[in-house]
Amino acid sequence: MYVQPQDLVDAGRCKSLDAAQQQIDAKFQRILNNTQGNKDDRPWGIVQLDKRLDPKDDWVGYEFETGFDKKEDYHRACNYLWFKQDYTCIDREGTGKYPMEIVYSPQNAAEVFAGNGLLRATVQFFADNDMVPAKNPTTFSRRDVGIHVNISTPKKRKSSDGYWGADPVLNKVNKALSSITRDQHDELYGRHDMHWGYGNNRGKYWEFKLFRSLPTLDRITTVETVTKNLLKLIHYYEDNPTAGDCTNAYDVLSGKSNRVMTGGEVNKKPAVKRAQKV
Repeated sequence: MYVQPQDLVDAGRCKSLDAAQQQIDAKFQRILNNTQGNKDDRPWGIVQLDKRLDPKDDWVGYEFETGFDKKEDYHRACNYLWFKQDYTCIDREGTGKYPMEIVYSPQNAAEVFAGNGLLRATVQFFADNDMVPAKNPTTFSRRDVGIHVNISTPKKRKSSDGYWGADPVLNKVNKALSSITRDQHDELYGRHDMHWGYGNNRGKYWEFKLFRSLPTLDRITTVETVTKNLLKLIHYYEDNPTAGDCTNAYDVLSGKSNRVMTGGEVNKKPAVKRAQKV
């Protein structure tokens, strides 16, 4: 459910719990009818979700574009997300006869990487109930339908003050993301022809549009692994703002290396001493 009745009352959106429940029920009916809008009221505009999170941890929230061709599967997914997950939104964007974009509230990174992420729980629910998201004629899930990841770090939250736009950390990270090859994009993201992968500044968060929406647990494991390694890249440039461009982005994102290397470090040879003329 995207909010609880008490949340709407506390935020001054409704005068009574009954009125709040009616508003929530009406919103859910639009979702079941697949007539909801995109980017309607978000819980973080109503509830102070930051207070539910560890201020010393990184925060991670995914957006999952998917959908179904069977109404009963779509309704089952909606009921699960609405009644079993807190502060999760369902937009009408994705693929199939009943498209849906699931927007999860942020979680502590430690929780996500320990296997307790909301995205993983959703795909596990689909698998447990034999629910197959809509297929494309040529691919299991359209290559333009993606999983986005929103990332916030303690340093980002302290420095941003709600600022939107370019920033030096993001510039360096985007340069690194653009340096990997087409085949490496396919391996890490599951796609390359639609989005090469980039980030946007969103105030306290960076949004990275990277992954193809393959609704399998193996794919979610890859998504979480790349997200975890992307944080290593972000932390490096937060700690070293004047460092040069990353020269081993693929190795870092894939987990082959824990060290970010910058210009001049790759194949660096020691200086050769020359004999002085007498």
